[in-house]
Amino acid sequence: MKKWFLSVALVMVSLSAYAENALHYNILEFQERANVSVANDTMHMTLVVQEQHANRLTATQNATRKLNALQNKLKKYSQVKVEQGSRNVYPQRNSKNQITHWQDTVSLNIKSTDFEAMSQIIADSEQEAMLRGVYFSVSPEKRIKAVEQASEQALNAIKQRADFISKKLGFSGYTFVKVELNDSFEQNQRFAKSSYDLPVAPMVAMSMSVDSRMPIDEQQAGEAEISQSVRVSIQMK
Repeated sequence: MKKWFLSVALVMVSLSAYAENALHYNILEFQERANVSVANDTMHMTLVVQEQHANRLTATQNATRKLNALQNKLKKYSQVKVEQGSRNVYPQRNSKNQITHWQDTVSLNIKSTDFEAMSQIIADSEQEAMLRGVYFSVSPEKRIKAVEQASEQALNAIKQRADFISKKLGFSGYTFVKVELNDSFEQNQRFAKSSYDLPVAPMVAMSMSVDSRMPIDEQQAGEAEISQSVRVSIQMK
């Protein structure tokens, strides 16, 4: 009986070793990549309300009044998303370190896929705000579609290459052992410009008055590139 159990155990070990060797037999690994260019369809901008006064409270009251007026104007633009950014009140000093006046600064971050509405907001905000920055991006919905398109192209390339290799090496077919997908996103950024030809970029240090003559359209928005790579391990059979 002990010999029978020992024989069964040896057979199981042999089968396990054979299966493990078979799993790693005739394995090929390779990678394909596909790139898809997609136009930026979302515009982002930051408007800044700023007031100065010798009295701190007066500076804050004036800034709040302008901010409320600007927010009331923005209410008619249902297609844009508005979020209040930072607000800071700080003193301005002279060479003798004496406070000469107070400055209250508050920002609004605005984004939309409606470029016409965003351009109109710039025109409507001349009396209340300064333009801190403008940049463009791809909306999540459009990016998902671009990733799917790039994935389809990369997977088709994988299948064509696997078919070609299998046929050339004289195998009847193959099995996918492992598949890895990785996507990357590269922004080809363009920046809007004011009538003074000054760059209006994210995090620009100097603000400028909102210029209603600044043309903003989809041609200025630039594009992004979605890259999808697929790495596979296949076993020939």
